[in-house]
Formats: sequence, C-alpha cells, structure tokens
Amino acid sequence: MALGVARKLAWVGTLAAALWGATTARAATPEQVDAAIKKGVAFLYSQQNGQGNWEDGGKQDDVYRGGLTALATYGLLAAGEPPRDPRIQKGVNYLMKIQDMKCIYGIGMRAQVWQFLPLTESVQRAAKRDFDIFLKSCDQFGRYGYFAKINPGDNVGNIHNSPSQYGVLGMWACAEAGVGLEVPKDYWKKVETGWKICQGPDGGWRYQSVPPKPLAVRMMDPASEGATGTLTAAGIASLFITQDYLRASDGINCTGNITNPSLEAGLQWMAKNFDPTWSEGYFLYGVERIGVASGLKYFGKHDWYQSGSDLLVNGGFNSGYGPIPGTTWGILFLVRGRAPVVMNKLNYDITPEPPPPPPGTPAALAATNPATTPATTPATKPANKEPAPRGVEAPWNERPRDVANITRYISKKTENLLNWQIVNLESTPEALLEAPILYISGNKVLEFTADERGVLQRYVQRGGIILGHADGDSTAFASSFEHLMKRLFPNTTARELPIDHPIYTNQSLRRPRDMAWPSLTGWTNGVREVAFLFAHQDPAKQWQMRAHLADKAPFSEVMVDIFQYAVDKKPRVKGDTYLVQANPAVKDSTTITLARLAYKGNWDPEPGGWVQFGNILHNTKNLGLDVQAVPLGEDKLTAVDKKTKKPLYQFAHLTGTAAVKFEDKQLAEIKAFLDAGGMLIIDSAGGSSAFANSVSSEFARVELILPPPVLSETDPLINGGGVGVDCSKVSYRPWARLTTRKPRLRAQTTNNRKVIFFSEDDLSAGLVGNPIDGIKGYNPVWATNLMTNIMLYAAGKIKDPAAPATQP
Repeated sequence: MALGVARKLAWVGTLAAALWGATTARAATPEQVDAAIKKGVAFLYSQQNGQGNWEDGGKQDDVYRGGLTALATYGLLAAGEPPRDPRIQKGVNYLMKIQDMKCIYGIGMRAQVWQFLPLTESVQRAAKRDFDIFLKSCDQFGRYGYFAKINPGDNVGNIHNSPSQYGVLGMWACAEAGVGLEVPKDYWKKVETGWKICQGPDGGWRYQSVPPKPLAVRMMDPASEGATGTLTAAGIASLFITQDYLRASDGINCTGNITNPSLEAGLQWMAKNFDPTWSEGYFLYGVERIGVASGLKYFGKHDWYQSGSDLLVNGGFNSGYGPIPGTTWGILFLVRGRAPVVMNKLNYDITPEPPPPPPGTPAALAATNPATTPATTPATKPANKEPAPRGVEAPWNERPRDVANITRYISKKTENLLNWQIVNLESTPEALLEAPILYISGNKVLEFTADERGVLQRYVQRGGIILGHADGDSTAFASSFEHLMKRLFPNTTARELPIDHPIYTNQSLRRPRDMAWPSLTGWTNGVREVAFLFAHQDPAKQWQMRAHLADKAPFSEVMVDIFQYAVDKKPRVKGDTYLVQANPAVKDSTTITLARLAYKGNWDPEPGGWVQFGNILHNTKNLGLDVQAVPLGEDKLTAVDKKTKKPLYQFAHLTGTAAVKFEDKQLAEIKAFLDAGGMLIIDSAGGSSAFANSVSSEFARVELILPPPVLSETDPLINGGGVGVDCSKVSYRPWARLTTRKPRLRAQTTNNRKVIFFSEDDLSAGLVGNPIDGIKGYNPVWATNLMTNIMLYAAGKIKDPAAPATQP
C-alpha cells in the first residue's frame, strides 16, 4: 500500500467528516441499494434476447460480438444470481462457444465470469483460452490494443490505457479463477513497467499515454487531453494488481513501512480531483476497484462509496456506452462497494504523553479540578485550523497487503464478498464500528494519548474487537499491547485461547486437534472476547506472502474463525449498522433513574449496552434513562432526595459473569430498596449459570426467593400491554441452542406489583446490539425489546391487570 498517501487521505477524510460531514452527499440506505440492485438485475434480464445472449438481438457488430453478453452475465453473477439459473446458463454457453471473440474489453469481462462458475472441464478450458489470448495480445510493456491477437498477424489496433486495463483485469481473473493457471512473473513486470512509464508528472493517466523511447523520457500523445478520472482509476487499479504478484515479499523482514511512489502519486491525484457528481458508470467501476483494493474510505474529503451509491440510487445507472454497460457497472459498484468490512487496519502514530505538571502548579490544579480551567479554553478545536501535529510515524504498514490478502481469503472461505479499510483514531468509535475488528500491527512500543485510548475503549464497549499483531514476533509490541489492554479493560482476563472456545469449535473451519495452530491470546470480559493478540509466529508474514493460498493454512483459517465469531456468521453490508444514536428532536416524557449495582466482582462487563439501550428508549418511547453506578453497601441505593424526600433511584440493575458473594449489609441494602418501592432487574451476563445460581443462594439469606416464576405469554409485560413490544415470541442467539421461541423472563410479585425481574439468559450483552458468538441469551433485538417492556413497566406505562373484586 502507498504509505504516505494512505496516511494523508485517512487524515484528510477524517477532517472532512468533522468539518463537512464527510461529503455533501448522503449515503444511500441499504434498503435503497438493495432495491437499485434488484432493479438493475431485472433490467438486464429484460434485455436478454431469444437466443439467450445480449447482443442487441444478434445485430451487434461482429468486431464487438460477445462484449455485452460478457458484461451482463458478469453483472448478474456478481449480484448473486445463481450460475444454475437457466438464463445465466444460456449466457455462459454463448460465451464459451465464441471462439473468435475479438474485443479486448469483452474478453476481459468474459474472464470475470469464470470465477463465479463451478470448476468444470469446460470452464477450465474457457479460462485457459482467455489466458492464452491475454499473453499473446500484449506488447513489450504489457499493454493492449482494442483487439485480441488470436492468430499470428492479427492487428490489435491502437494501444491505449483504456483497453490495457481490461486486458490486465482479464488476466487477473484467469489467475484468480482457481483453475491452476500461473501467470509468468515477467508478464506482471511488463504490465507494471508499462503503467508506470505512462503515468503523467501530475500522478494521473491520460487516455492515450504512449510508452516513450527511450524509457528514460516520458511522452504523452499530443492529441491526448489531460489526465482523466477514468484512466487514473485504471492505472491505480492495475498497479495494485501487479503489486500483489510482484511485491509479496515487501515488508516481511519488518524494516519499516512500505511505500510505492507510483501508487502514492496516483492516489494523490485522485484525492485532489475526485468529483463525486461524476456518475458515469465507467468511472465508478474504476473508483470501486481502487477503493476496495486500497482500503481507503475517503478520496480527499469524499467518501467514495457514499457519493457513488447516492448518485446511483437517485440518478440511475448512467453511461454513455449504453444501458447494458451502464447498468452492469452500476451493479458492480453497489455490490462490491457495500460489501461487509472484515477489518479496519489502524493507521496510528506513537505519541508519548507529556509528563504530568509539577504538583501545586496551576496546570496541575487544572488537571485535577476541571472547574479551575480558564473559561477561555475552547472545548473543541476550531474548525478553521489544522489539527495539532501528530506523533512519530508508527510501523503500522510494514506488510502493506496483509489485511487485503487475508480479507480475500476469508471472502473465499465464507463465500461472501468482503472488504477492508484503513482508519485512524481521529474517527469516532461509531465510525470505526463499520468493521467488527480493529487491526493494530507493528514492531515498536505502542503509545497512545488519553483521547486515543478513549476512542479504543469506546469502540470495544460499543461492540468492537481489537486484534493486535506483533510483526516479526516483536516482544516490544506484544508487551505494550498487553499493557494497553490492561489499562483499557482492567476487569478483563487474558489467557491463551482454550481449544474448546467457540472460535475453534463453532465456526465453519473448526480447529483440528492434531494440527499445529497459531498461538492466540484472548482478553475476555466474561461475556465475549474484547481483544486478541498474535504475539508469536507472525501470521501476517504469511498473509503478505499469500502463503494462505496453500491447502490447510492454519495461519489464515484462524482469521476466518475470528471473523465469523465476531459477527456470529452474519456479516452486515456497509450502512447496515446496529448502532443507534439519540435523536435530539425527541423530547422525553419522563426519566427513569437507574442504579447499576457495583460490587467486588465483574459487575459491569458491558457498559456500552446501556448507552445503546438509552438511545433506543429515548427515540422510540420518549423515555429518558439516568444511569449511575452505585456501590453496594454504602447506603447510596436507598438514599432519598433532600428536597422531595423521594428515593433517588427507581430501578436497579444487577449483573455478573461469575459466582458472587455479597456482604450482609449489601443484601440488607437491596432488600430495603425493594421494600421502599424500588424495582430490580437481574440478568446473567453472557448466560452465566454460576452467577444466576450464586445470586439465588445469596438472596435467600434475606428471604428473597429466586428464581421467581416465568411470566406467561399473556402477561402485559410480555405481550407489551398495548404500549410496549409484543415479546410472546422471541429469538435466541444460536449459541443458546434453544428450540423454544417463548421468553423465559421471570418476575417476583409482591402486593400485585412486580418488584424483581430475573433472567438466566443474557440481556446485558444483547443491549450492546452486536451479533457475536458464544453468548447464551436473547438475540440483541429481543433483549432490547424485553428490557423496553421492563422500563415501560417501571415508568407506569405498562400496568398489571386490576385485581379481581373481593366476593361478599
């Protein structure tokens, strides 16, 4: 990856997000994108003629015959249409039968089709035929003309950048089709040389760039105009392809971040000149390819997918080349651009914090007492100023293609189209959660500022997982990563991941007990894994070198398992997020004061759940939540307001992940709270039976009998009572391994009033909202719905049926 431009674009994109909202375009919703793709698919099928192809009813010029069929078939397969569909089979059969297909554009698109088909002998023969055409048709610089050289003496026509990108793209498809075709390394060297020498001094590419003679001098065709977005995208995408085949060994010895001057110059041109209003399909197809290959979310201040998806959804699939190419390119942009993001690779600096000010100085007093800070100090950085200088550049990108390559591997193994991204810590935790995993690699000591640590902490609390990788088995990095995790998550437990962990036993690639497996340290909050570390054996070296292409590659298979664990095998497309932000336009009708009961133990494994749930309750039910940590045994739970003489807390929440032992005064305080009219919800975080059993035993000491009865489906707290959510039929997480759809929520009633709610199934992790494996409890939607009804009951919105009148 081009290091310098990756840092610059990630920085500029983040600044844009803060100052301009990233771009003036709004992101198309997942539902809108789905509808656009379906509409495009339907249109392509409607254009198929009676012979099963798309060649303008058979009137297509013989020179370009097959091109429209190749494009349409590729677009349909990329959109997820099954290869066995009779309409697809007709198109495939047509492409296989054309022995003299002449246009390089069309052959390049035809080669893409073979990747989506079962590896039959006919597919292998077809891929080999195209492979030979690409080898024969290029010149000494790996460049192509408009036409193929099928027979000696065939004229390939004028050689330009435009057909050249389709020739390279076709050869790449043949190599990746899995049919055993090995492209000579000299071919990729020629291609790389050709694109580099045709690059303009401004970093862009023109339509008719001509390789100079001698090579030391650049020369542009005088008839050519300036660099264009479409051809610059073509040049960048082609160089990313050659980089993967020629530079797999770059960075394996961890000597520093890797740069590629040609790619950097091209990406800088794109950042400077990117026009989000240019909706022409040919351009967007190239933009999608370099966005996916580079991992960059932003080109300059523009989120390329946000801009393009909004234009395509609202403006249609436009192209000056006709409706079939335009529709296909639009489908490809949306399908590939919105693919779920496996990992965010962190672009970070090493930023030591300054030493604390001497005791007694004004600065020291201000640090310990914010009220003494001068009122003139701005709360945020002025929008019209550059951000403060960052620290020393960290070796975050020593293996520039490690994450790109392992993402491609995970994609193949899970049969899902997947992407990756580069991010930095100027992003919000919510923006980082576009990916379930944040990847931090390096070989030096990690040093983050307090603000940066806060971003990492909130990212995990809202549902993310941090994955550390010690490049070259760096003990300095590994030790500092362990120290960072202890600092961020002091209540977590670090250990070598056990062989019976769900990551190894419940994913598609189960860990064989007789095979060597990479050492993996995991940090658990008792509910789920919040962080991992590859401290030894250097798996990313294998990813960078594409060693995972070999059979039985445990260094790569473990990443498949980690990803599937992180999303519970259900990846989300870009834009489809479980996160909910509070709507400032909504006004709360009332506020519930809720005490999170703190005790000696893991009383708060998922603090982000109450942030998420509070936003949902505010947005949907006009209820506010004032959540406070209240230590048990200090008489704070039973405190009353001095003015109103009412209890400070209406509701309390108790959770944990292991067996707990309470002091007598703590139990007495809970009982006094309930006797005074308070209500309590108890749930076993992660589904911990040890916690549930111990709480039942402990509460019995003060004559609070647990577990109470299970609520019936007709109870208003379960069916919603007309104002809540009907939870009479619920869904559990797969790991709960329950066949029932009935909620198992329990409640203890005193004087016709529910006072204790008890759930042996997890609610705490469910409130966070993220799908993750290994949790015994309700899925996030139903955990939230059940807790919503409980809060509505606490607020008096859901009421129990009136007691029957006493008989005379």
